[in-house]
Amino acid sequence: MKYNKILITGATGEIGSCLVKELSCENLLNLGRNKERLEKLGNKYVQCDLNDLNQLKTNIKLFEDVDCLIHLAANVKESKNVLENGAEMIENNIFSTVNLLKFLPNLKKIIFPSSCSVYGIFSSNEKVDEKHVANPEGIYAASKLATENLLSIYAKNKGIELCILRISSVFSPKEYSLNVGRAINIFAENISQNKTIKIIGDGENKRDFIYLKDVVLAIKWSFDKTGIYNISSGKSVSVNEIVKILKNIANKEVEITHESSLFKEPNYKYISTRAKKSGFIPKYSLNEALREVYSTYLS
Repeated sequence: MKYNKILITGATGEIGSCLVKELSCENLLNLGRNKERLEKLGNKYVQCDLNDLNQLKTNIKLFEDVDCLIHLAANVKESKNVLENGAEMIENNIFSTVNLLKFLPNLKKIIFPSSCSVYGIFSSNEKVDEKHVANPEGIYAASKLATENLLSIYAKNKGIELCILRISSVFSPKEYSLNVGRAINIFAENISQNKTIKIIGDGENKRDFIYLKDVVLAIKWSFDKTGIYNISSGKSVSVNEIVKILKNIANKEVEITHESSLFKEPNYKYISTRAKKSGFIPKYSLNEALREVYSTYLS
C-alpha cells in the first residue's frame, strides 16, 4: 500500500465495516459515530462526530499523517421533503465533509463512494454512463452530487487525486445490512422463516443491484484511479426475479402477496463500461451473492 495512513469515515456503517475487515492493514484510522457498533467491532475504531469540531480537534494528532481519505460517512435516508430533512442532510453530508477537510493537511488521495442516484429518473432506453446529466430527485442524492462537486474543487485546488465511485443499489449479508427496510434482506429473512412475502406493486420494476463485497473490491481497486466511475452490475433485475432466485436457493415455496401502489417504480440500469475497461469487473454473480445473503439468515 503506497499510503502512510488511510482514514475511513463511516467505518461502522454497511460498506465501511466490511471494507475495514477486507483491508486488514495496520495503517488504518477508522472513524465511526455509532457507539454500540464501535463496541461490537472492537478498539480499531475511534468514535468521532464529524459535525462536532471539538471532537475533531481532540483527535487532531491522529489526522496529521493521513494521506488517503475514504469518505463513507453520510446520512443515507432519502427524502423529497426539503423543509423537514434538508438542513439535516446538508449538515451531515456536506458541512461535515468541509469540517473534516480542515483537519487533513497532508492528503494526497480522496476516494468518495457516491451514488448512482445522482442521475435521477430516466427513460429505460437511455445510456446512463458517467457523461449522463446528473438530475437528482431526492435530498440524499442531491447532497451526494453537491459533495462530489465540493471535493472536485478542493482536490483540484490542492493537487489531490480524487476518485468518485457512483454506486448502484447495494445489497448485503445480514451482519452488514443496517437498513432493515431493504427488500432483498426482508425477502431472505421471510423465506428462511416461511413467512409471506409482500411485494409493493406488480414486482416487475427493475434495479441494478450490486453486492456489498463487490463494492469493497471496487474501493480497493480505486486506490490508483482518478475520475468518476459507475460501479454497478450493468444488468437490471426485477423484484419478482429476485424472489424467484431466493426461493430456488432455499428450495421453498412461500406465499407471495402484492400490495397496490399509486407510484410506478422506474427501471434502473447503469453503464459501467469505463470501470470495466479500467480493470474493475464485479466478482460475484447475482446467484452467488444471493446465496451468501440467504445463508446469513439460517443461523
